[in-house]
Amino acid sequence: LPANFDAELRYRQDIKDGARLFGRGTAQFLAEPIDSRTEQVDATISYTGKRLQMAGGYNGSVYRNRPQVLDVSTGADIALPPDNSSHQLFLTGGYSLAQSTRATFKLAYGRATQDDSFFIAPDFPGNTRSNLDGRVDTTIAQLGISARPTPNLSLLANLRYDDRDDKTPRFQFLTPSTGR
Repeated sequence: LPANFDAELRYRQDIKDGARLFGRGTAQFLAEPIDSRTEQVDATISYTGKRLQMAGGYNGSVYRNRPQVLDVSTGADIALPPDNSSHQLFLTGGYSLAQSTRATFKLAYGRATQDDSFFIAPDFPGNTRSNLDGRVDTTIAQLGISARPTPNLSLLANLRYDDRDDKTPRFQFLTPSTGR
């Protein structure tokens, strides 16, 4: 890369298998099967100059779980953690305005989704959903400035915008009950 630029790419994969103890109700212990895979990718390009430092990149994570259900002999099966994913783009940096004054910023946009199919689709009239179709979009913007005008005085100001927009559709997944 050209002078003052760096690039970093990291990939990690965690595979888990086996079983662990799972309890439900009073004295009902089950063996929860574990068969999951988590993949994570982090990619960053950064610039380091005398006064300006910046980094931008991508963070992504994907979780896959099999099986989807804990089969209980009583027929009241239990759903296991669903597949999901998360992706984020970011830009962050700082600029030295003077020897004792520095401005910083951070911008990020992320999306987390969960659209794994239900192991048993809701079966009451009017519901045609086969998954949650969950989605949360996150937007972050932050500006800051710090200064040390004298050895005994430090000043800091930050402004932050953080929006978590839950775009998961609202549906009724359980049969309405008449009880309280």
